[in-house]
Amino acid sequence: MLPQRHSQIDALTRPAHKYIDTTDKCYYLGEYTSGAGYATPTNDVVINFKIPPSELAKNPKRTRYKQGAITEVAQALSRNLNNLKAGRIVVPIPTSKCPGHPEYDDRLLRALAGASCTPPLEVRELIRQRQSTHADHEAGGRQDFEDLYENCYIDERLALPAPTAVVLFDDVLTEGKHFKVCQRLIAERFGAIPVAGFFVARRIYGPNEVEFDEILDF
Repeated sequence: MLPQRHSQIDALTRPAHKYIDTTDKCYYLGEYTSGAGYATPTNDVVINFKIPPSELAKNPKRTRYKQGAITEVAQALSRNLNNLKAGRIVVPIPTSKCPGHPEYDDRLLRALAGASCTPPLEVRELIRQRQSTHADHEAGGRQDFEDLYENCYIDERLALPAPTAVVLFDDVLTEGKHFKVCQRLIAERFGAIPVAGFFVARRIYGPNEVEFDEILDF
């Protein structure tokens, strides 16, 4: 089970997410412990939520676990994103694979579609990628910030009416790079409107999982 209410990234948690700064408003439900498998309730939800299409094709019985996780995330969104004012939109942060790719996964959209909010969430796939990439956790991942920025763009077909504020939604907050790229694109297109991040979980490390390269990021 995910926590009932969200928490905010603050001075104590911010250092774990190197692109997030003191001006950013980012919120999360649980903590995903890297390398811990299904050891925690949040890990259980996140791992099932992220089961890729290729795994479902090999083992269709896992579909019910993925759908259960999507339903739980949708219920969490219902609790935590209720009563958004008119003009405030929710934008899923693009996943690493573009629509049409065999591993494209629409889990974020399905969770948002399943949320029961009053008024209903206005969801727009406002930000898209030009081409599919490696996920940061995959071999060959960890894109450079500027490369990621150049690969993303605002879909002008969905830009109007202009939003008054944007909630960027993703499953796991790691470095915060994708959030910052999307935030930058929104600012360039719409000016200084409020942009917040809402995440199913933030990544933390178990005692033996800290990457040495991150220790060196003073």
